[in-house]
Amino acid sequence: MTHTDDTRDYGYPRELPRGAVQVGPKVCYTWGDGVKELRNLLVWHWCDHNLWHADPTKNPAYIPYDGWVPTGVQAHDFLSAEPLHLEPSVYWPACCGMHGFLRDDVWTDA
Repeated sequence: MTHTDDTRDYGYPRELPRGAVQVGPKVCYTWGDGVKELRNLLVWHWCDHNLWHADPTKNPAYIPYDGWVPTGVQAHDFLSAEPLHLEPSVYWPACCGMHGFLRDDVWTDA
């Protein structure tokens, strides 16, 4: 099963990273060079950097714009590529706190 031309409409946001497979309203993934191996996988989330905005130690001039932010997941267990299944959960603690599970090509919030 390939999702390169995924037709699921989550209604938010519209411009995904090139070649991305959207698995939830604010989560997608890409394969770095088309080879479906863990070392090539990036999991992206749409980030509003809300933890940065709330942190008085952050200089407001250096808060990134809202947008797609990637993370490598090499420390995760790679259970399958199609459908994509990672364990344990994926977490972005520094920017917005998004946390959830990517199982069977579906994102589920933790």
